Amino acid sequence: KDLQVVPKQQPSNEKPVGEWNRAEIPCSNDTITVWINGELQNQVTGLSKSRGYVGLQSEGEAIEFRNVVLTPLLSKKEAKAWLEKEEEKKAAEGDVAEKELAEQTESAE
Repeated sequence: KDLQVVPKQQPSNEKPVGEWNRAEIPCSNDTITVWINGELQNQVTGLSKSRGYVGLQSEGEAIEFRNVVLTPLLSKKEAKAWLEKEEEKKAAEGDVAEKELAEQTESAE
C-alpha cells in the first residue's frame, strides 16, 4: 500500500516551546486516532497492520519525551472478564472490612 497523508482535522493546538504537550494515540483494529492536549487532531481508518513497532519522532527540531506509557487495549471479552474480577476484589475487600468492623464492635462491647 502507498503511504497516505491525512491532513489534520483541527489547527495545531500544541503548547509553546518549554511547555509539555499531552498526546493520546489509541490504535484499535484498523483505526488510529490522535488526540493532542485533549483535542482530536487526526484519525485514519482502513489500516492493514494491527501489530508492529512504536516510533517517536520530531519534525526537524530537538524533542524530549516523558511519561511514555503504552497500554494494551482490551477486547470486549477481556474487558468483561477484567470488570468481573475487579468486582470480585471489591466484594472481597468489603467482606474483610465488614468482618473487621464486626470484630471491633464485639471487642468494644
